[in-house]
Amino acid sequence: MERTERIVKLHNLLMQARLPIPRKTLEERLECSEKSVRRALEFLRDRLGAPIEYDAKRNGYYYVPDQKAFYQLPGVWLSEKEIYALLTMQQLITHFDPELLQDDIQLLKDRVEAILRYGAEIKPDTNLANIIHVIPHGKRLGQYQFFEVVAGACLQGKQLQATYYSRSSNQRSEHLLSPQKLIFYRDNWYLAALCHASGAVRPFSLDRFEQVTKLEQVSTKVAPETLEATLFDSFGIFSGEVKAIAVLQFNPEAARWIADEVWHPKQEGEWQSDGSYLLKIPYGNPTELIGEILRRGASVTVLEPENLRQWVKEKLIAALEHYH
Repeated sequence: MERTERIVKLHNLLMQARLPIPRKTLEERLECSEKSVRRALEFLRDRLGAPIEYDAKRNGYYYVPDQKAFYQLPGVWLSEKEIYALLTMQQLITHFDPELLQDDIQLLKDRVEAILRYGAEIKPDTNLANIIHVIPHGKRLGQYQFFEVVAGACLQGKQLQATYYSRSSNQRSEHLLSPQKLIFYRDNWYLAALCHASGAVRPFSLDRFEQVTKLEQVSTKVAPETLEATLFDSFGIFSGEVKAIAVLQFNPEAARWIADEVWHPKQEGEWQSDGSYLLKIPYGNPTELIGEILRRGASVTVLEPENLRQWVKEKLIAALEHYH
């Protein structure tokens, strides 16, 4: 019997019992040793706040009657495999930003850690952060300044009035937005929102908001199929409707990695007779795709379309000029 199942069964036994249950009976019902029963009782009482008392006369354990009716097992009880997945999720929560781990979230985090330590049989002196470590890459500063306001507007279906600074144009602009969803992409948060001035859905990087106010006006909802086509049909966070298919050829060495990578859900890949690999990617705005291609250096060649091939060539020539 897994430890989490043992806790649930112990809780149910104590909840249903009219009289204190002797330890020997618990050992038989839980199919475990005296030590395991004591550990389960201690965990249930000390970590999960169960109203357990010991009756010396009857040599048994019971739930305090006036508290029994109001007590429930906190949290969700998971299998051991799910517990290890939860351990990973806990570290990801910590990785997002310390500003999100205020009092209420910290209480939840502590409860999750308590469940993890028992269910995965982790020693008390083990630092969970030393087991799974998340290394951020390209994480931008300032993206949590208005996170609560933006997330609240998404959940409540309210409009936002925002001041936004665009890096590409180096300009500030005012926007009336109808939030649709939050997207966590490559260590950064984006708001997908309907811009009322342009009538288009576009992503806004949360770290570029300089002022955000939640309004009382109800958001205009965009049809799910429209959101899907606008945000996810083509490559990258800029996405947009698909305008072309990039055909990229990776040399044999790079191919051994690329063949196992997912660049886009609708990509197509094909091994070539010389050991190279062809990867076909749907894209709309080529900006991010060009950056990804340049990052791969000499291991990749753009075969199609010709305009994408030319853009990459011009970028490479411009970069080479810095080394003359």
